[in-house]
Amino acid sequence: MIIKPFEKRDADIAELTRLSKLPQVSAKTKADIEKEIRFIRAGDTAEAETAYELDFYIADSKNWAVLHGVRLEIDSTVAQIDHLVINRFLDIYVIESKSFSGGVSINDAGEFCTFYNNRPIPMSSPIEQNERHITVLRRSYKAGHFHEMKRLGVRIPLNYRSVISVGKNARITRPDAPVKGLDRLIKADQIRTLMDDDIDKDSYVGTLASAARIVSAETVQLLAKSMAERHSPIEFDWAGKFGIKDAAPKVATPLKTKTPEKAAAKPKTGPNVCAVCDEPLHWTVVKWCRRNSKKYEGMLLCKDHQKNVVLEGAKT
Repeated sequence: MIIKPFEKRDADIAELTRLSKLPQVSAKTKADIEKEIRFIRAGDTAEAETAYELDFYIADSKNWAVLHGVRLEIDSTVAQIDHLVINRFLDIYVIESKSFSGGVSINDAGEFCTFYNNRPIPMSSPIEQNERHITVLRRSYKAGHFHEMKRLGVRIPLNYRSVISVGKNARITRPDAPVKGLDRLIKADQIRTLMDDDIDKDSYVGTLASAARIVSAETVQLLAKSMAERHSPIEFDWAGKFGIKDAAPKVATPLKTKTPEKAAAKPKTGPNVCAVCDEPLHWTVVKWCRRNSKKYEGMLLCKDHQKNVVLEGAKT
């Protein structure tokens, strides 16, 4: 079952494209912006390829749950997780998608490098990156941020499995020496086989731990939905990143609302709250506003003010 669908970063690309066309933007800054756009598109392509493979097998299954693009925060620590997959054994697959169009090479020390125009470019280890994501997940579960599962009064542990997914056409040069975690670096079309192999290994060993962890399909969905509810999206200040002085955004003008005294108040700018009445917003409402950012001039609005608030200069 797909709990949180994959979404491309079209809004970021649209904003970067708009900024690149501003008259005050220099040629160098424009080139930097175009590079950022290429980076985002490459990431979208890699994540979309992995998402397709996961959704193809999991979408119609109640025994599995998948979430794409989950951003979690705890104790000022952030994890931007590309894909999360959960099964009834409470295996939590933490999947990092990487775009290696020029290929990737790993040496005996576990150091990664990718290639651009056939030149090696050192990069941080996605294996270590994913371990940090798992650390955030562990802390979040321990802190009670997710649906808690207990048996006989004891919390059921989650079994985290790290996977690094690369494009089906990517060239992977592996080292001769064994590197911890490198066996979990696979191509996107091998993910389902890897998951099946994991289940077969557990069944063959006959571990009591796996049997003790098994839960109902409904519990899998509850856990996945609780993770989706903790998703904390962020809006990038692209103008600030590239040092661009952009025009101030328009301010919403309230019409008739159910609470006119709140509507007349100065718009708020806090995270994930309505720009007019300061009401906390569910993540699904935030997602809708961002998907329709052009209509709402980039503002987050509650459902009431989506209906009753128009922008300055708009026809009524």
